[in-house]
Amino acid sequence: MKDTASASPESLHTGPRNRRQGGGLRSGCDDESRGGAIDSDPCGALSAEPPARAILTARSRIETGRLIVRGFTMGDLDEIAQVFGDPQVMWTKPDTMTREQTGAWLEDALRRYSSDGMGECAVVLRSTGRVIGDCGLVLREIESERLPELNWDLRRDMWGNGYATEAASGVLAHSAGLGLRSFCALIKKQNERSGRVAARLGMKLERRVEWEGGTWDMWVIRCDRPRSVVHGEA
Repeated sequence: MKDTASASPESLHTGPRNRRQGGGLRSGCDDESRGGAIDSDPCGALSAEPPARAILTARSRIETGRLIVRGFTMGDLDEIAQVFGDPQVMWTKPDTMTREQTGAWLEDALRRYSSDGMGECAVVLRSTGRVIGDCGLVLREIESERLPELNWDLRRDMWGNGYATEAASGVLAHSAGLGLRSFCALIKKQNERSGRVAARLGMKLERRVEWEGGTWDMWVIRCDRPRSVVHGEA
């Protein structure tokens, strides 16, 4: 049966990653909607292991008001390589990625759907059918805990429209509906815009953690039921 879920643009959020080691980037390219009320009280503390059932797979399809978040295919390589090759998108990462490196990252993403039951997904703009970025969950070993971390990256010309919040809201609502309750996001302190996106999605800055040789702000949320986020100007 097809793994499909729909979600309102008003739902949930977070995210980071490491491309070279089969992870993602780090709570990605900056995208935030402007203004608007925020449902800022998270559901509680972070908990342990994710459930055994698959959360995000190659067949996943999450529809929001303006976006489709779906499993990647190798046919998405050219469009996602444009995102990862932009220095402004990758400004919190060590460097940009070549098309070949992006291809290796994409192959890892496809493997994680089976090995971890979750991974990054393509973010598609419904009005054009084009891939404009990625958003998803990656299992991380963070200070001896294995935690699902939300990641996102968007094409630079898509910033400022609230798409990151909308995509991540859909991913979290979908994942919570399948039984996953706790989420984290690792965001560099200087990445203030991504921090504001996390806050808008109801996450709270819990602590700073050491991860892969760097210091990260760890944002967390526990969702016992779908939550609502009021988006600002889009």
